[in-house]
Amino acid sequence: MGNPISFLMLFPLLVIVNGMTIGDVKESQIYIVYLGDKPQHNDERIAESHDDILASAVGSKEEAKKLMVYNYKHSFSGFAAKLTKAQAKKLAEKPGVLRVLPDGRHRVQNTRSWISLGLSHVGFPNNLLHQANMGDGVIIGVVDSGIWPDSEAFNDEGLGPVPARWKGVCKSDGLFNASKHCNRKIIGARWYIKGYLHETGVNVAQFNETPEGTPSPIDIGGHGTHVASTVAGSFVSNVNYYGLDMGTFRGGAPVPD
Repeated sequence: MGNPISFLMLFPLLVIVNGMTIGDVKESQIYIVYLGDKPQHNDERIAESHDDILASAVGSKEEAKKLMVYNYKHSFSGFAAKLTKAQAKKLAEKPGVLRVLPDGRHRVQNTRSWISLGLSHVGFPNNLLHQANMGDGVIIGVVDSGIWPDSEAFNDEGLGPVPARWKGVCKSDGLFNASKHCNRKIIGARWYIKGYLHETGVNVAQFNETPEGTPSPIDIGGHGTHVASTVAGSFVSNVNYYGLDMGTFRGGAPVPD
């Protein structure tokens, strides 16, 4: 059996504020600072260089460490930081800074049926879906509201081992139990919420008082589950919508056939 089709479930990249009042939060916001391709030296040195660049705009390394949120040092070089408009403008003028973007929310969208795109899994043995071997060996990353791991769409029946090139993690958090909810289909899950907390002034303790409890990769709203299953849901037989249209459900790259 070949490698599985799998995914990494994430939440939009966001940040938290410590020691700020709600008034302070409104004055600052998260900015993404893009520095281009990742340099060849080690990741620790890249993070230090980010601190240096931020310090040059905010006055000191101590202040830079307080404002730094995330360091991007794998696929590209950059960072996220809590900044005022003036600080963001100053950073944008620094040598080596290619772009400074304010963090923002994106409205979730749905997708079309794979069948309407000519990617039927039956009757068309030469279409792109079959040429791609149903997505065998592909690792898919989904940035969305989370995942409902108990859905049959994420069963790993018939899948091979997790690809050796996979370097991510499946992290237990809140209602999400990595040992129970991750398998050869869902091979990674992480939750990123700090930016949302910063923007709203909400803290994690307040989340603990809600029905869903501590924030986690568990999908409460359903959109992330919808998108993930549309992209790579496994074959599920005898599916219907309130008794209508009995048939087989599957994602765009389900594996196996």
